[in-house]
Amino acid sequence: MKKILYFLFSLLILSCTKDDSFTSKDDLSSLSIGLSLNDFQLFVDNGTTSKGELTKKDSDFVNVFFDEVIINFQSVPSGFETDLTINPNDLENSDEVVLPFGTYSWTITNQTTDEISNRLSVYGSGTLDVKEPNISIDLLVETDYSLITVQKKYVSSSILKYGNLTVNMESNDDYYFGYIKSETDGITLEVVDNVYNSTIETVLEDILKCKHYSYLLDYSTIKTQSVSLVCSPMEVIENYLIPNNKDYVEDIEGNKYALKEFCNQVWSTENLKVTKYSDGTEIPQVSDPVEWASLTTGAWSYYDNDPSKGVLYNWYAINGIHDNDPDTPNKSLSPDGWVIPSSSDINTLYNCMIANYHCSATGSNQGNWIGKSMASKYNWVEIESNSISLCTPGYLPEFNNSSGFNLTPSGFRSADGIYENYGIKGLLVTKNQYDEDRTWTRVIGNGGVYLDGWYANPKLNGYPVRIKKI
Repeated sequence: MKKILYFLFSLLILSCTKDDSFTSKDDLSSLSIGLSLNDFQLFVDNGTTSKGELTKKDSDFVNVFFDEVIINFQSVPSGFETDLTINPNDLENSDEVVLPFGTYSWTITNQTTDEISNRLSVYGSGTLDVKEPNISIDLLVETDYSLITVQKKYVSSSILKYGNLTVNMESNDDYYFGYIKSETDGITLEVVDNVYNSTIETVLEDILKCKHYSYLLDYSTIKTQSVSLVCSPMEVIENYLIPNNKDYVEDIEGNKYALKEFCNQVWSTENLKVTKYSDGTEIPQVSDPVEWASLTTGAWSYYDNDPSKGVLYNWYAINGIHDNDPDTPNKSLSPDGWVIPSSSDINTLYNCMIANYHCSATGSNQGNWIGKSMASKYNWVEIESNSISLCTPGYLPEFNNSSGFNLTPSGFRSADGIYENYGIKGLLVTKNQYDEDRTWTRVIGNGGVYLDGWYANPKLNGYPVRIKKI
């Protein structure tokens, strides 16, 4: 399928009567000129298949052309020629071109030869017959450039660099975007994240033409997804990168978690997503609520069976209880050198947050109002303004997370297998037990200002889990 972009232009060729074959007004044709490019086909990981399996869908990215594209028309029998300058990005103010009947060759030359650009350069040539008073012509153009996009989540700016050239990538609602010339090695993509204000540089190599390379920033990985035009064979290009100035810890499955130090404690700033104990033993995934409610050993599930909403673990998995034999040693959910936090660990973190990251936006300077500074910037259910809202995660969440702890509103799974409070509550769970049936948790709510707690909640609940360095 092709995407046809039509433009109407108006240009009366006053010199046409100099050619003896052009003698009548009836021999003139009004042309509707169209530029045609092949549609992008988007291939992305759908989040539910194994690594390497991809789902294809149409890309919704609309390419941005140079504002001036010159089309040269030349009469084949007479050699008469004229240029028409068009703006493919402006369909509102279109013109019309009027040509005498006849056969014409047409040419569009590249608008730039630079290796990097924030506009798509196209070229093409061919012939056309003008034999009717009003006709529409579709001119098929090509490009030697590829599209680079960076999803805007977590990103404050993005630029392309090559030698002495620097291009500030422009943006739409979802992406920063730019174009790079194929088979040009050594182009650098430089991204600044808006969480830690760190700079991440990626050198782009082996770039093929007619492809769309889509980058997204994640604090476990930076993935590169490849999107092919239908004019080119699809090839998936995927890389896993780590922000170059941040430490991380890696679990048994290769998931990497960003870290930050808080008052001599080092914590992960993301929830665990591992599905094996540290020795490689599989942890059962239990989706059925009846089975979940009867568990006495470790298990996990996705919130609402949706991988994008994160992994939840019962208390038995948190403590590595993998069978019902009391003489069998427990396993470890966390990587070597790391632990699930104790109640004491969380109390130390709490005091650190009060000392360094409390909220004073309302002018009250409440020392224990730390909910907003600990909460992530994304996925909170937003609330209306009130007397304390400026210090809550659910009001203007883009100003959350001044501490960098990045506590997400992951909700939990209840003891009877029901999923609750995604977007409303972020939980910290401890490995300690309150009694035979319950464990300790602390909570941040979307409309609250505190790290609430302590609460004694069922061991059968499913919880998001953070880890702390020993």
